[in-house]
Amino acid sequence: MAIRFLRVLFAAMTFAIVGWPDSAVRAAMSHPDAGSQDPAEIGRTPPWLIAFKKGDISLHRRTVTLTAKSVDGKPGQQIRLRSVERVEIRDVTTKGDATIVTACISMEIERNGSPEKIDKAHFPETTQVFGRTGMLLHESEGSDVATDPLIVAVGVLANMPAPQGSIRRGAVWHTVIHNRLVPHRPVTVKSEFLGAETLWGIPAMRTAFTFDFAHTAKSPLAEEMHITGERALDVATGRVVKFHAEIRNAAFTVGGGATIGIADILDELVVPGANDKNLGGN
Repeated sequence: MAIRFLRVLFAAMTFAIVGWPDSAVRAAMSHPDAGSQDPAEIGRTPPWLIAFKKGDISLHRRTVTLTAKSVDGKPGQQIRLRSVERVEIRDVTTKGDATIVTACISMEIERNGSPEKIDKAHFPETTQVFGRTGMLLHESEGSDVATDPLIVAVGVLANMPAPQGSIRRGAVWHTVIHNRLVPHRPVTVKSEFLGAETLWGIPAMRTAFTFDFAHTAKSPLAEEMHITGERALDVATGRVVKFHAEIRNAAFTVGGGATIGIADILDELVVPGANDKNLGGN
């Protein structure tokens, strides 16, 4: 159960293949005053749309660290998984909806710093479908984790809310997303455009996000999961170059029981010649 739970947690981050269409990039870069300036500094940039390309394949290095809270003064259990994932855009419909398949190439797990063996049978492919607006339309997952609070919260992270109008650095927008655990308490994601930077030689647009997630009907605000993080999107290919999120008050079921703690998630695009060393794993 634990490995299946964590495997789906990794797969739930496959949201990463969204980005800016060539038209938006060209509009920003071809502005008469552009020169070598950051596109976010030269005026408003057209809103991004999804630029899925059938057959596109990328590798991602992912790390998930789950740290349970201390009990009676004793340190909580910590589980860390490192994975290399192959992400393929298997199909794109005439409407632009994309079917994305994630396959785990390798995975390593540590429990309280000690390595543990993993059965490769726990590495099934996972499929997700995204619409052109950046929202998750469908995902495959086992019934054993379909209602796990942390999996559902990460499923919300799989959405990449796009702004409705043109934006510039510092622009903020809000997106309401269905909460399948507590339908009458939907999730409101706050997004902010942070500007542009270059990572491993790749120009990327950065956004920050934050939201609270109620996983029970009577959860007081103090007990809701609090999620913050950033994405850096490749403006040319639509891939996420880097993603990081921290989930506080994370509720998860690993190690035979339910617990509360912190989940830290890091995803990096593997760029040949830049950060492709020591991929390792099973």
